[in-house]
Amino acid sequence: MLRPVIEEITYNGTMETQRIKNNYTNASTITNGLILPSSIQSSSSGTGTLQTEVTFDKYNAQGKPLQITLKNGRITVYLWSYNYQYPIAEIKNATYESVKAALGETLINRVAKATTPATADITTINNLRSNTALKAALITTYTYKPLVGMLTATDPSGITTYYDYDSFGRLKETYLIEGGVKKIVQSYNYHYKNQ
Repeated sequence: MLRPVIEEITYNGTMETQRIKNNYTNASTITNGLILPSSIQSSSSGTGTLQTEVTFDKYNAQGKPLQITLKNGRITVYLWSYNYQYPIAEIKNATYESVKAALGETLINRVAKATTPATADITTINNLRSNTALKAALITTYTYKPLVGMLTATDPSGITTYYDYDSFGRLKETYLIEGGVKKIVQSYNYHYKNQ
């Protein structure tokens, strides 16, 4: 890492209006020995009133966050895939250990290493929504076209939004499928002006 931001202070004249402090750690139990953020704190009136906004509880060996805790106490777990490049699941109100118990460490590792995750593995992750051990969890899942963008996003209620791209890799439209009918949410047209 070259010159990470440790502390950012904003002033209005001589009065401090905001302070953001990034704390780092290389604790092997959290970051596997990598130097990564451990928490982010903020304040509107100096160092005496710094409050922790987010704590990074656990990372994988590639430095991707697996579990974070927000200041309201809400825990969020992330599962990764596409050779550790993209998050494929965001699971709120669950711990990494409870997700690992539900899926198994073998599946989590297999999916993370996969260039493209297997359909059966994606189905297993999507089925966490009906897992009684994670009944309070809010699970959002994603699929991607690597180096282009997101292909699908399935929200906690199971509604999937699809993303379609043109031959240049630009987002063409987002849509839902309701009752077998494609319903366009947004469409994009690209126009170039000749000089």
